[in-house]
Amino acid sequence: MFHRLLSATMTSSITLLVAGCWPVPQASIRPKGEPRIIESGIVVTSERGRQIVQAVDGRAQLITVSDLDRRPPRTYHVAPDVSGLRQVEVGNRVHLRLAEELTVYVPSTAAARQVSGQGGSGEEDARVLSVDRSYRLLTLQYPNGRTEDFKVGQQVRLRDMEPGDSVMIQSTEVTSIRRERP
Repeated sequence: MFHRLLSATMTSSITLLVAGCWPVPQASIRPKGEPRIIESGIVVTSERGRQIVQAVDGRAQLITVSDLDRRPPRTYHVAPDVSGLRQVEVGNRVHLRLAEELTVYVPSTAAARQVSGQGGSGEEDARVLSVDRSYRLLTLQYPNGRTEDFKVGQQVRLRDMEPGDSVMIQSTEVTSIRRERP
């Protein structure tokens, strides 16, 4: 009896110890193949929560926000049909929904130049962490470790993408603004 109890305890302890050592998935592997653009112009929707408004230009339909991580402020064009821009003031906390375009590529100097010629910065913004072809989900991992899932359309060639591919993200416009109440 004591032997069975000891054996069960040891098995449980080892299982917990091994489970605690499971590595967190990382998108740091080098993708296979020659440097190239896999696909560009992948339209997705992204959420940016708890942004602090730095500037608002209602005539030009522009909003400048910074996040709580103190990264440099970013300016976005606000779609003409978005209501609520006039009620937003500097210092307000807002949640934004953005329309963005992704470019997925196998990195090289030439690929980065070609991507930057399409409106990107020439530097990767994220990496592919996983590709779920059955649900059409592309999971990206940002340099700070944060991950985000994107549902992509049927026309996106997910079969050509794999973990480790670089991703350039270009925000096209704000499609929704929600102001936090003080």
